[in-house]
Amino acid sequence: MTELDAALYYEGQELSALEQAKNYYNWLVHEFDSALHGKILEVGAGTGTLSEILLARSCEHLVCLEPAGNLIPSLKRRLQSPMQQGSSVEIITNTFEGYCQAAAGGKVDSIVCINVLEHILDDLDTLRDMRRLLRTGGKLCLFVPALPFIYGTLDEAFGHYRRYTKKGLSALAHEAGFKINKLKYFNLPGSFAWLLMGRVLRRRSFDESPVWWYDRLVIPGVRFVESLAAPPFGQSLLLVAEA
Repeated sequence: MTELDAALYYEGQELSALEQAKNYYNWLVHEFDSALHGKILEVGAGTGTLSEILLARSCEHLVCLEPAGNLIPSLKRRLQSPMQQGSSVEIITNTFEGYCQAAAGGKVDSIVCINVLEHILDDLDTLRDMRRLLRTGGKLCLFVPALPFIYGTLDEAFGHYRRYTKKGLSALAHEAGFKINKLKYFNLPGSFAWLLMGRVLRRRSFDESPVWWYDRLVIPGVRFVESLAAPPFGQSLLLVAEA
């Protein structure tokens, strides 16, 4: 384990609710499976909800990068059991920019960036840094919020600068030097839920219970339907790109 100094603090009220979304995150990692190998860098590991799943899928070496120092204790507790079993895990407290400047671990084979890019003002420079950090042929597994017209109070509360369009994200990835392997919308019903919560009800947070029920009752069916045909729109955009 490596820990660098970081002064950032993330309140992260939504993180505890999202920990209930087991089916959702398993579906998401399944979509990225073929692009995950070797040394994997997870940008914005949070409290480790996704990290656990990555480790369970035969990850050779996982670097969990998290800039918010207050989230590190939860991240360490969550990953303690896998680490005791001999899995190769490294936890680093730093921003992505700081990690790149330090060249802490050299090149990586895969980068996983889930619901992070929308928090970064200069997303193009960040994508360019990710491409430089990847080995030739390495894969970026990117997941971002979609549909700018559903941007609302939830996005504001969570510190989102933007939501993306499919065309805009494609252009951004190409400008950063990536070759796109997969780009599609994800979780169509979630876009209506987000619109209701953030634009109509103007909520600024969500509770664990609705997330739990949505994950258990809705996500399995949505996953099945969207495995048959990519939806015309969705709450998020999923991108796999090659360096």
